[in-house]
Amino acid sequence: MFLLTIVLAAVRALCLAGQFLIIYCVTCSAQDFSICSSQWIGFAETQGLRRTMEDAHSIISNNELGYVFFGIFDGHGGREVADYVAQNLYKTLESHIAKNEYTITQALHRSFIDTHKDLDKQFFDANQQGCTVVTALIKNGILYSAHVGDSRAVIASAGRAIALSDDHKPDRPSEKKRIEQCGGTVITLPNDVPRVNGILAVTRAIGDKALFPYVIPNPEIGEKTLTSDDDFLILACDGVWDVIDNQQAVDIVKIILRQQNDYGKAADALKNAALERGSTDNISVMVVNLKK
Repeated sequence: MFLLTIVLAAVRALCLAGQFLIIYCVTCSAQDFSICSSQWIGFAETQGLRRTMEDAHSIISNNELGYVFFGIFDGHGGREVADYVAQNLYKTLESHIAKNEYTITQALHRSFIDTHKDLDKQFFDANQQGCTVVTALIKNGILYSAHVGDSRAVIASAGRAIALSDDHKPDRPSEKKRIEQCGGTVITLPNDVPRVNGILAVTRAIGDKALFPYVIPNPEIGEKTLTSDDDFLILACDGVWDVIDNQQAVDIVKIILRQQNDYGKAADALKNAALERGSTDNISVMVVNLKK
C-alpha cells in the first residue's frame, strides 16, 4: 500500500468532518483518501543544509464547497509564522468562500491580508520573521494561483512550462519602483542578492511587519481555465527555483511520470535534483495531477 507522508508544522493530525477533509501533519493511506494517492499528488521536502526546517504546507479538499487547495509556506527568521499561516490561511479562505460575499479572487486576496493581520494576536513576534506563500485553488475547472514572495507555481501544459507566478524580488522593476516610492531602498552588497533596505531578499510576505510598507502581504493572483493540454502543477519554494528553471522542473517531473506515473516519486526526484545542483536551502515540492 502506498503511504504518502504529508508533513506540516509540528503536529500530526487528521480532521475529517462531514465532507470537509483537512490534511496536515499526517500519514494517510491511498486506499482511504484519494487525495493522497500517488497517482494524484506528490509531496517531498528536506531540511537541506540549513540548521532548521522552516517550511510548511497544506492540502485541503472541501467537497461541500467544491474545491481543492494546496499551499507551500517558506518561513524565514523562524518557522512560527509559516506554521501559523499553513494552519490558518485555508480556514480564513473557507470562511470567505462559504459566505459567498466575494469572488474566489477576492476571497484569496482578503484571506492573505486577514491572516497577516491576525499575526498580531499570536504569542510569537511577527515583526522579525515571516513566510513566503504560494497557493493553488481549483474549483469548477479553473485554477486560481496566489503568491507572495519567491515560492513559485508552474503548470505543465502540452509539455511546456507556464509560470503562474512572478517572484517578488527586490530587483523586479515594478517591486523596486514600489519600494522606492514608499521611501525604502534596494541594496545589493558585494557577493549578495538585492535586499529590501539591505535586509530581506523578498518584497512580499506574510509577517515581516517591521519592514512594512516596503514588504507587504498583498498577493498577486492568477486565474487559468484548465484544458486537456494541462498535465500537472508544480508548487515549490525557492530552494528549488534558485537552481532549477521552470522548464527543467517540468522535464524532470515528466521523465518520472512517463516511467512510473507516480507523483510522489516525481516530487522526490525534483527535490533530489535541486540538492544535486547545489541548493543549500530548505526544499518543499508539491506535484499535482491536473488530469484527474
